[in-house]
Amino acid sequence: MSLHSLRSDERGFTLVELMAAIIVLLAGVLGAVALIDGANAGTTTASDRVGAVNLARELTEGARAADYNKLDPANIVDELRNQPQLAGSYSGSWTLNRRGVTYTVTTDVCTYDDKKDGIATTPPANVCANEPTSSTTDSNGDDFRRITFTVAWILNTKTRSVQQTTLIPNPSGGLGPRVVSLSETLVAIPPGDAGTTCPSTPPSASVSINAVTTPAASLHWTTDNAGSEGDATSADGRNWPINWNLDSPLVLDGTYTLTAQAFDDRGIPGDVKAATVALNRSCPQQPSGFQGGFNHRSTTGHDNGVLEFQWDANQERDIVGYRVYWAGPDGAQGGGNDVQICPASGTTPIPTTSCYADRPAGAGTSATYYVVAVDLRDIMNPQSPPRQGDPRMLAMTDPGDPRPTWPDGTTLTATLDGGYPTLTWDQAASPATGHTIRFYRIYRDGDPSSLSNRNNWVGFSSSTPPFVWPDPSPGSTTSHQYWVTAVDDQFNESDPVGPVTSP
Repeated sequence: MSLHSLRSDERGFTLVELMAAIIVLLAGVLGAVALIDGANAGTTTASDRVGAVNLARELTEGARAADYNKLDPANIVDELRNQPQLAGSYSGSWTLNRRGVTYTVTTDVCTYDDKKDGIATTPPANVCANEPTSSTTDSNGDDFRRITFTVAWILNTKTRSVQQTTLIPNPSGGLGPRVVSLSETLVAIPPGDAGTTCPSTPPSASVSINAVTTPAASLHWTTDNAGSEGDATSADGRNWPINWNLDSPLVLDGTYTLTAQAFDDRGIPGDVKAATVALNRSCPQQPSGFQGGFNHRSTTGHDNGVLEFQWDANQERDIVGYRVYWAGPDGAQGGGNDVQICPASGTTPIPTTSCYADRPAGAGTSATYYVVAVDLRDIMNPQSPPRQGDPRMLAMTDPGDPRPTWPDGTTLTATLDGGYPTLTWDQAASPATGHTIRFYRIYRDGDPSSLSNRNNWVGFSSSTPPFVWPDPSPGSTTSHQYWVTAVDDQFNESDPVGPVTSP
């Protein structure tokens, strides 16, 4: 064939040649797609793994910040989940979400006895499986807690995981002996006494608590009640009976924290362990500072006048409230005709150390009232029956209606001082009978024209000059209306002066 013939030939590629070219091209494209898809999958896997590793580091740091004594199989999950950033959710397994991926966390924890300071004669609780158990010189084998965190997640139906292991050193250095157990709670109630009555048997004079330690030479204990501490003795260096004398110094009823710390024969201390001790040896003491009087400022809805009372808070730690009674026509507590007036009804005592009430029907202008403090029969059970203590009696006589007054021209001003509304006023005049001003009562907003608006009370001020009162909690705004009244030593209250509006 001539050169001219080749140039003028109009035949194209054959179908076989075209198909071959398509196959070659398709193989290249599919290879590129597969390469990109594999790269994306690798990126996702790497990203999920980075999230798992970061979470394992979070868990490790959380373990270092946790209570060392709670890093054990029974408590470690709850202890770590108490930290908000590690709370996650728990329904048979512990899961946390990071960057849209749900991770499941499992823990393995054991106690590690470091051979550098010897091996303890008795292995510590939950000792790591590969630890030796023969004795050398160590008095406390709890040197570290070894924790392994396994963080697992699912990718493309396959479970993947990472692990991280850490050693948490004993905060006492693992050198001193450890308090293994200490009675967590104890309620000292005289046996045989029940219900709402006061104890009929003498209250116990002491509390006995047993501390169990690893081998130790001594144990010191102390409480958050000033003056109560001591050193326990032990026959075997492991069991330490603690005897807390409750009468010298006198320990009032309530909940206390007792801590114990063991020492070895070199004086090196171990960790401190705490227990809660609940004492309920007797009924509440008489409240002190019981005062009361008749307030005649309001007559609307209070035709017999209003009784006001105040008293000092009891020092016992188990007091749940107070009750005030009219002693009845016979003026004696427990005569069968007593009338509860604070609260007006119900068995729940009031939590405050002051109250007001209508004069009971039948109570004359001279009557006897009393206040009692209330605790619970069982201090550890909020549903336990309440018990009343001994009464503090108060005989009162209504002096009539000579109330404090405000002299003509009395002023009440309000300014801002350091961002707080601050009131200033002139002195009120005592009643004509010669009674003195007891205190000034401050009302905020609302209408103080009736005693029914006592929810508007916001504070009290001294009866001696200067008469300045800064509002400690004005809320989200400093603009309020205020009134001030004067209250005398019979709790009779003046009309209000005001209102004044703070800036």
